[in-house]
Amino acid sequence: MHDEKLDDALSYIESHLDKKLNAEEISAFVGLSQFHFQRQFKAYYGLNFYDLIKNLRLKRAAYQLAYREDKIIDIALNAHYQSPEAFSRAFLKVFDQTPSAFRQVADWSFWQKNHHFALADRKAKSVNHASSPVELVTLESMTLAYLSHKGDSALLGQTIRGFIDWRKISSLPPSKSRTFNLLYHDPGTVSASEFRFDIACEYLKDSLDSNSIETGLELRRLEQGPFLKVRHLGSDDELAVTISDLYQACIGQEGYDLRDFPLVLERVRFFPDVAETEAITDIYLAVQTS
Repeated sequence: MHDEKLDDALSYIESHLDKKLNAEEISAFVGLSQFHFQRQFKAYYGLNFYDLIKNLRLKRAAYQLAYREDKIIDIALNAHYQSPEAFSRAFLKVFDQTPSAFRQVADWSFWQKNHHFALADRKAKSVNHASSPVELVTLESMTLAYLSHKGDSALLGQTIRGFIDWRKISSLPPSKSRTFNLLYHDPGTVSASEFRFDIACEYLKDSLDSNSIETGLELRRLEQGPFLKVRHLGSDDELAVTISDLYQACIGQEGYDLRDFPLVLERVRFFPDVAETEAITDIYLAVQTS
């Protein structure tokens, strides 16, 4: 029961990063004793209450720096720092880069090594893990324009930023063109040099212009066919659990064989535009029925 309440506390924090947060309020909200809440919280998540809030705000700030065009001073204030200098010192400690340097070339390796995995592992085991039921659907045929990332997953942000810049130049925002990822590998099971991940969007033209080709964009056809689909609600930190659930559903269903096609993720709602708890990702596994 306490596990569930601590999961509720984290969900509340993630949904309210913009407001002032304190342990007394949140312990009362989830129905835990305020005298023991912070010790329970640290034992469960591996970080004390206020350090976890700081890290979650800095994580959101990192996404805003890497993938959005917000001014650094606005990002600093949004992360509850009184000055860009204080924000820069805190960001450097957690990401080993200044905000300006991270905006230019985002390297997530220091974050992943020192701050990411413990919390992600705890969230992945959360009793509040939420996803929709698995269903068999037909995904319509479409052409995708994609930029392929090959190499260290910690540098994936640079490829994503390049793709975002191309979308802006090409007038293809997410509101006009559906956003997809194609997953070829689990970064935990292949070497950095083998890892591949494609960032893609629906593309209605027959060919790419020369600037797009020079940027590294390519086209591929997503043919109509059957897919097992599950909707993932929340942070990417828990995606692996939902993907595992999807594969388990496939194993448990007679008459489904996997097709030779990468896992497809459609990004319906994005972090940091919405809170991590409000992000939506539809996951598609290509199958053939017999």
